[in-house]
Amino acid sequence: MRVVFLAVIFACGLHAQVDRGNIQGTVTDPSGAIVTGAAVRIVSPATNLTQSTVTGPSGTYAFFNLPIGIYNLSVEGKGFRRSDVT
Repeated sequence: MRVVFLAVIFACGLHAQVDRGNIQGTVTDPSGAIVTGAAVRIVSPATNLTQSTVTGPSGTYAFFNLPIGIYNLSVEGKGFRRSDVT
């Protein structure tokens, strides 16, 4: 399973700094078809913060308001082997 994801971090305000960000993306198979119902999990190795979600009808997932840091992402879909992104 190929995982396509987009990490987006937004800074609010002209001079303000924030310590939160978002991770979102789309899960697709090797042919580029979307994968619905795939389990997506992120883990922060520094804090052991773990969050999980499931891809929607468009194959997308999103994690919002995350503390800034490094995250490991894993995806498991029925009929596919697990894919890890570190």
